[in-house]
Amino acid sequence: MAPNLATSTLTLIRDMIISNELSVPQMAESAGCNERTIRRLRSNMRQFGSVKAPPNRRGRPRTLAPFMIQALCDHLLEKPYLYLDEMALFIWDEFQVQATIYCISRALDREGWSKKTAKQKARERNADLRDEYSYFISDFCSYHLIYVDESGCDKRIGFRRTGWAPLGVAPSQVAKFHRDQRYQILPAYAQDEAGVKLVYLPPYSPDLNPIEELFAELKAFIKRHWQAYEDNPEQGFDSFLEWCLETVGMRKRSAEGHFRNAGWTIEKM
Repeated sequence: MAPNLATSTLTLIRDMIISNELSVPQMAESAGCNERTIRRLRSNMRQFGSVKAPPNRRGRPRTLAPFMIQALCDHLLEKPYLYLDEMALFIWDEFQVQATIYCISRALDREGWSKKTAKQKARERNADLRDEYSYFISDFCSYHLIYVDESGCDKRIGFRRTGWAPLGVAPSQVAKFHRDQRYQILPAYAQDEAGVKLVYLPPYSPDLNPIEELFAELKAFIKRHWQAYEDNPEQGFDSFLEWCLETVGMRKRSAEGHFRNAGWTIEKM
């Protein structure tokens, strides 16, 4: 087996082999290695075009070939809700290959896929109405628009659904189950100052309204800062809610992202 030579030495040997001006003993003497190493590196040059041979593949071959993984990913684009065992069944039906759920999980991880909360799309959506809406508002710029929607919450909004605990122990927290007074908010969401013209969204198309993402960010902000209300409940939940709404509503970069996700190209006035 050839010794591990420095990169500079390998480069020197490669240049000498390409020039074909020196004999094997002369190259070995110049590089400070034995003749057997020179012959091995010259053989690599002939076979692989490089003094370094490609690494040998170790271990048993993978169960899922690249084309199988690609087929699975394409299938998941249509049915993203599948469980791992259902994916294994798909692999068997398509390719007659038995793949474990762990094998599939590792393959998806290598491809950069992960399990996320799915966005719900209403089956009742009307594609024609959505196209008509998109055509109608195409005459406007993003900074012309004001989106209005309603959302409600009560003090249970601060309840965090996840927590830390030792292995085998479920986390618990003391919470108030009675919802108490409910608050409704009706914000107007705009990229900048805008005029007013009433346009209704197509039915079942909340993804076209960036204020929906504002509500999600607002509720996450409330959960994050709920302790501030718990420490000072005398301020009143309505005052705390107004502070949260004002703080989140002033995030310009978030607003641009929300409008962009609703299909708008962000333009400056």
